[in-house]
Amino acid sequence: VLAGIAVSGILSAGIDTITLLYPDQVVGATGFMTGSFSGVALTSLWPAAAYIGAGFVLALFLAADLDLLQLGEETASSLGMRVGLVRFLCILASSLLAGAAVSFAGLLGFVGLLVPHAARFLVGGEHKYLLAASLFLGAALVTVCDLAARVLFVPFELPVGILLSLMGGPFFLWLLFRQRGGRRT
Repeated sequence: VLAGIAVSGILSAGIDTITLLYPDQVVGATGFMTGSFSGVALTSLWPAAAYIGAGFVLALFLAADLDLLQLGEETASSLGMRVGLVRFLCILASSLLAGAAVSFAGLLGFVGLLVPHAARFLVGGEHKYLLAASLFLGAALVTVCDLAARVLFVPFELPVGILLSLMGGPFFLWLLFRQRGGRRT
């Protein structure tokens, strides 16, 4: 956590420096940085949909390998899995999915933290079900939060990323405290 805070601070300083030195170049960056669907046209979604489709098919293809990998790298390797290749393909699928989503929605924090936990609670840990549930729950969560961000703050439109962060931050803290058994150390 502390390393993440340190890296975040360094990168935030870099973003602030660029904003200060080149203010004309970063006019549209606020919408991207906060995550918003404001101004997204249907035509901009088609290229992203192709990458999302490819990433999701690849992820489903890897579902059985992910189940096996949960047993540990040594066990998976002894059962014939090429762990390095599976890891590379998982990173490729994740990059396709995340990159495509960010390309039109901007930075939507905590969706990747909230949704898999909810999906695992609903459908269990088998990845062929977990991946599909995460896809639909993620889309539903972002849609509901976007609708709430537009309706609850009329006449203003709150970027959906802010609302997701307001939900995700406490959830992340709850996960940390639960993992430590409620201890504050």
